Amino acid sequence: MAVQITSEEELEGWLQDKPVEWAQSIAARAALRVFPFVLRDQGSQSSRKALERSQGLTLLVFRANFISMAAGKYPDHDMEDAALSARSAASAALYAPTADHDMEDAARSASSAASSAALSTAASSAALSTAASAAASTAAARSAASAALSTAGSALSAAYAAALWRSFEADCVWMEAHDDSGGLIGQPLWPEGDADGMPDWVKQSLDRFAAYLEGERKPEWRLILDWYRALVPMGRGARPHSAFGEDADVEIALKPKEFWTVTEDRSAKQILREIGDIVGIKPSEGQKDEESWTSRIVQFFHENKAPATLDEVREHFSHFDKPPADTTVRGRLSDLASRGDLIRLKKSLYVHPDWHEADTEAIEPEVDAAEALEADIRTAVENIEPQVPAAYRFEIRDGKIDAVPQLDAAKDSEGAGFFLEEARQKSLALKERLARSNADPLVCASIEALFSALPENLSDLNPYSLRSKSHGLQAAATAFATDQGERELFEGAIAALIDLSETVQDLQTFYPSILEMDQARHQLNVTPENVEAVADDAKSILEMASEKMSALSDRAQGAIHNLAELLSSRLHPSAWVKVVGEVTLAIRNFLAKLMTGALDFVFSERSKELRSEIWQDVRPIVVKGPRKVLETGGVLLSATIARWFVGKEAGRDIVQMGFERIFRQSEILDKYNAEDSISEKSKDSNERPKQPS
Repeated sequence: MAVQITSEEELEGWLQDKPVEWAQSIAARAALRVFPFVLRDQGSQSSRKALERSQGLTLLVFRANFISMAAGKYPDHDMEDAALSARSAASAALYAPTADHDMEDAARSASSAASSAALSTAASSAALSTAASAAASTAAARSAASAALSTAGSALSAAYAAALWRSFEADCVWMEAHDDSGGLIGQPLWPEGDADGMPDWVKQSLDRFAAYLEGERKPEWRLILDWYRALVPMGRGARPHSAFGEDADVEIALKPKEFWTVTEDRSAKQILREIGDIVGIKPSEGQKDEESWTSRIVQFFHENKAPATLDEVREHFSHFDKPPADTTVRGRLSDLASRGDLIRLKKSLYVHPDWHEADTEAIEPEVDAAEALEADIRTAVENIEPQVPAAYRFEIRDGKIDAVPQLDAAKDSEGAGFFLEEARQKSLALKERLARSNADPLVCASIEALFSALPENLSDLNPYSLRSKSHGLQAAATAFATDQGERELFEGAIAALIDLSETVQDLQTFYPSILEMDQARHQLNVTPENVEAVADDAKSILEMASEKMSALSDRAQGAIHNLAELLSSRLHPSAWVKVVGEVTLAIRNFLAKLMTGALDFVFSERSKELRSEIWQDVRPIVVKGPRKVLETGGVLLSATIARWFVGKEAGRDIVQMGFERIFRQSEILDKYNAEDSISEKSKDSNERPKQPS
């Protein structure tokens, strides 16, 4: 029967009985096809900061695509952890604001495709059951294809979307004909195109990016262009190949998160230069010249031994045979100040750090309120914590924090319904049998908790809550799997525990998104050594939330209560580590929304004072939907938690569990002293004379 792929449903249906690697190949190639959308508008941004955000997005999507490609091309190398890390980073990039709204939609969709491809790569490498791995990888492949088509819908016509479907179909036909996905990476990405073997919009995007690199002298970024063009070679008959070779590809793909992280001291450009070192690319004369201007400016300030203005720097270098362009001087000064190589005292006035204390005692650093606010807003936006699959996600509704249960639909409702009923019957029978046997309370509590997560109706099932409450059952089956252990329960108890555990696991395979929660929990790195400290921090946060329940909706209050109940459970040590990790994920979701809402309040108030539109320009991207600033109680709760986070002792353990972004936002919130701001606002409101009616 001929393969026909014209919809997401047909693609997912075709992949159902195929090897897990086939879905990974589909996802990786879907993301690669739309990657040029991330490249094409480089340099069109209206400000330096917007350009930096765009470059950061490009680097993150490049990484995700690179790892997905390398994993398919070199299957002997385990790239699961690298793919998970890249997936997380690419997902975070979806929150980075861009200057061009039309490009924002296309670039974000391309980033989503890369993120899904990385997730499919991780799923195909993960040590899961074959069914769970295949289901997760297939779901991620569908997501990648959907995101690729969304990219096309954002910027192209229906004809180009049809071309994407034909390319997906061609991939499926090739794998079926060759009974293999490993060689697909060596096949052309596009089954049709112009004389150069690619659709015209791909070529136009790449040519536009190449022209920008040439005009703006950006040699480091040429590396990405060369890599992509090798995968989509020019000319019919040309075969895709690696631009760097296997050794370099594997080394780059396996670089840890820290290598790819842009910091104040390490720009995206520097990261690309380090990749160039791995590949063996020597710096061009343009790069050497740029580096020499940077070192010359630092040398000038060091020898000057005093502050100097922008005009004085220009004057100094104007006497050179080939003086730098004005944009070069401004750009280098800004970079050096952000890195700490120079200190910006006030607008257009800089000094070398060695002479800051000795020669600038009489100069009070000028703090421009609008610039300081803009810097804080930028830091807050860059540290938005995307919510992850967990027992609860949270939103701001009617001025309060509201819990949104994760009621994901099963991919096969009939099959899931069958296993749900099986699990309910088995757990109920086991619960009653254990009660009659006066069995170990820990085992009884585990079965009771599990049964509470098995509703009568499939539509009410929360798969993430089921996952958390199934750990105790699995741990009990393992702990009592001895002759002595069974005697403490009843004859046949171990077989019944194992049977129930396997049924619950079968039920969970119908929810591939559970894999995402497992991956997120794995990244937290909760261990038997730190689990108690993390649990204590988590309990502290929940206690603070419970003290200000007026800031929460009824559903959110219930979520906080349920999370606290999980942390009060008596569980086997192996199950305890998993449960604490999953509760921590839900708490992180709670704080992500709480902090964003509180910062929305303080930024809005501060912008009003300065009569500035700084926050209003970026707010629609950060705070979705209509204005829903937290009510007073929510801001006070945020301020209380913020101060707890930035305290010298509190929160250290949980910050290391992936709460770094929450911590950064807490520092900003504490800086603005939101609690005092609320109090002053309330005081002013009370003292304001009432207007006559």
